[in-house]
Amino acid sequence: MNFHSSSHFLALLIPALVLASLTGWLALFFFNKWQLNRMVRAIPPPYPNRESRYETIDGVKLHYVCRGKGPDILLLHGIAANIYCWRYMIPLLEKKYRVWAVDIKGFGLSDKPRKSSYNLEAQSGLLLKFLERHQIENLAIVGNSMGGAIGAGMAIRDPHRISKLILINSAHDSRIFNFLPAGFKVMRRAVGPAVPLIKPFVNKEFVRKYMKALYSDKYKISDADVSAYLAPYVQDLAGYFAFLAAVDSMLDDALTLNLKKSGVPVLILWGESDKLVNIRWGKELHRMIPGSQFQSHPTAGHHLQEEEPQWAADRIAEFV
Repeated sequence: MNFHSSSHFLALLIPALVLASLTGWLALFFFNKWQLNRMVRAIPPPYPNRESRYETIDGVKLHYVCRGKGPDILLLHGIAANIYCWRYMIPLLEKKYRVWAVDIKGFGLSDKPRKSSYNLEAQSGLLLKFLERHQIENLAIVGNSMGGAIGAGMAIRDPHRISKLILINSAHDSRIFNFLPAGFKVMRRAVGPAVPLIKPFVNKEFVRKYMKALYSDKYKISDADVSAYLAPYVQDLAGYFAFLAAVDSMLDDALTLNLKKSGVPVLILWGESDKLVNIRWGKELHRMIPGSQFQSHPTAGHHLQEEEPQWAADRIAEFV
């Protein structure tokens, strides 16, 4: 084959490969989109409708459940999660306490406004107004991951209302997220317009892989669990933009400063098999907060409350 014929062959081959790749990608795109549209009707809400409640604060509708009687405990989930992650803990705690579990703004069944701040100050302020609306005083907060950082922010802003703070594998230092690119804020603005193209590929298999990083035992992940975590992301794009904004807030160095200033009694619980946030960060958090208590579970992962709910509930009850 001479030079001219080779050039002619490549000139035909390259567009053909590009066209084939584009056709394959479009076919996969629309197939995944069709699958997700079917799932919208198939996935039930994390809690029965009779238990779901809503409260509008500053124009934002927050979804929550409230169960039990006694001293108040507020449960705050982490990024990309929702109150489903407390499904095992609530029945254990409601025997002694009035348990509030709230879908943080941008997640679960709560509103996900595009033109809204998702930083730690905004989230903690909104939840404090939620407590004021319900006249809740002398409250213990249990926060997992991002929820721990938000709970600490609430304790700083209103230490007279927050009596105890329990942090489960809590976010507390922007260095934890060093796997994110240094230019993430710039990247987020670039990724935003591409969200409609990415959305159809966020399917059950994608979520299952994500959840394997949260659990130490992958065999504890059921199809129902995968569906409950995927559900808030199948209907529209709002959850994706809220997620990106929330990750951005996790890079805020105020995380460390907030926890140093919290001033309320702190119990730190940690899963030693956490694949996202190594236990060394939990031990550092313990050293950072004078007078804090620290306990770890040898086999649990990042979502300690899902893998070892009885162990966690017992220690929360002892502390509270």
